[in-house]
Amino acid sequence: MSRGELSEMDKSIKVLIVEDSAFTRKAITRMLESDEEIEVVGATGSGREAIELARKLDPDVVTLDIMLPDMDGLSVLSTLMQDFPLPVVIVSALSKQAIVSGLAALELGAIDVVEKPTSLASDEIYHIARRLIASVKAASKLKHMVRAYSVRKPKRSIIRHLGDERKFKVVAIGSSSGGPAALKTLLSSLPDDFPAPILVAQHMPKPFTKHFAERLNRCSKLTTREAEDGDVVEAGKVFIAPGDKHMVVQRSCIAGKVVIRLTDEPSDAICKPSVDALFHSVAYTFGDSSIGVLLSGMGKDGVSGMLAIKRRGGKCIVQDEASCLIFGMPKAAIEAGAVDEVVPIEQMGEYLSSLVCRSA
Repeated sequence: MSRGELSEMDKSIKVLIVEDSAFTRKAITRMLESDEEIEVVGATGSGREAIELARKLDPDVVTLDIMLPDMDGLSVLSTLMQDFPLPVVIVSALSKQAIVSGLAALELGAIDVVEKPTSLASDEIYHIARRLIASVKAASKLKHMVRAYSVRKPKRSIIRHLGDERKFKVVAIGSSSGGPAALKTLLSSLPDDFPAPILVAQHMPKPFTKHFAERLNRCSKLTTREAEDGDVVEAGKVFIAPGDKHMVVQRSCIAGKVVIRLTDEPSDAICKPSVDALFHSVAYTFGDSSIGVLLSGMGKDGVSGMLAIKRRGGKCIVQDEASCLIFGMPKAAIEAGAVDEVVPIEQMGEYLSSLVCRSA
């Protein structure tokens, strides 16, 4: 069957577009409906109407502009996540202020941030359309997994704590959707004398990771920044992988110190940065003195790497379901038999401190 013959009933992904500009609403509609699997079921420039349409139309994905005339996009997002949680993709111009707002949206539970089309230039439209379609398709798979944020009482771990008196020397963390908020909670709870380096692979577009690191640095007692190639891995520092590179570690043959390498390999990794790439390198370099942590996120990135850490004798921990926005990555690691401990995010900082602060 040709694309032109495809009936609306065959369109499996229903999208609601929320965008202030009429021109951009039409452009996004054309982009999305160029894919045979996507149907735009509604479009509005009003935040208040967007909430009503989300309830009425029950779309699989909402694309949301940050700047709206009657109700800002962050308020719309917060209302949806509390009352009618759906996968939300932010479509925004990537100005400095928009990046700050985009980070806030990711912390509130948005799945992704995609650049808004600003012209009809063919190259720009092609690249943005491809990125937007891919993001919407990925988000649509999460409709039944997205959970509303609420105040929860911390739950006890579901895997019994194993006695261990080792002193661990590095913490590697992987996270995706819902990860920014989890990382903020975790890092802000760590003491300023935390005696181990922390390496973070958070699924996030390139324009955001530097600002995200700066945001975390303001709320953490530890020095937190976007990683650069050749950085020495030192205790008390947090390194955030750039959004367009994989971050791995290796021992320098000159000084014997462990350094960060930023690379495009593996080229076939679904996500960049890849949690698996980071975890595998940590397992190889640090062996049984490594801790691997998986926080909120969709998919299975990090499972293979966590198994590598476990095989080398390291400690493997995941965020518990109750405090995850999306339990995909932690759940996949548990099902693979890679996990030693399941910990609420509110208790994660204290638990990690107890591991790395032990006497050797």
